[in-house]
Amino acid sequence: MLIANKRQDNQVKTYITYNKGRDWRLLQAPSSDLEGNDIHCILPFCSLHLQLQMSENPYLSGAITTKSSAPGIIVATGNIGPELSFNNVGMFISSDAGNSWRQVRRAPGLGHFHMHEGRTPQAQQRGCLVN
Repeated sequence: MLIANKRQDNQVKTYITYNKGRDWRLLQAPSSDLEGNDIHCILPFCSLHLQLQMSENPYLSGAITTKSSAPGIIVATGNIGPELSFNNVGMFISSDAGNSWRQVRRAPGLGHFHMHEGRTPQAQQRGCLVN
């Protein structure tokens, strides 16, 4: 599985492939927000876009992370909409290698997330863990 951002028609969008780049598709946005309200995001006009840059500090998480001891689990920051944006950013998690996503936190102050050996990643902000 590979995830990449691609500039197309002056917009940056996030794509995923499961066959080494032969076929790419947009990420389907979660169907509901943190409060359980429906999100009306229809491909290809709206999708989930991830901030794929990595942290310069090796001791801090970048915008996307996964760990070999937790296969298929991905935690990333990004936004829902027509293109990648740094507005309305949230934290998203996938437990099936990027096939489906759910939002676990909203900006501001996303905090940082921890990958525990073989357990679900947890987001931490001001001492509170969010599963």
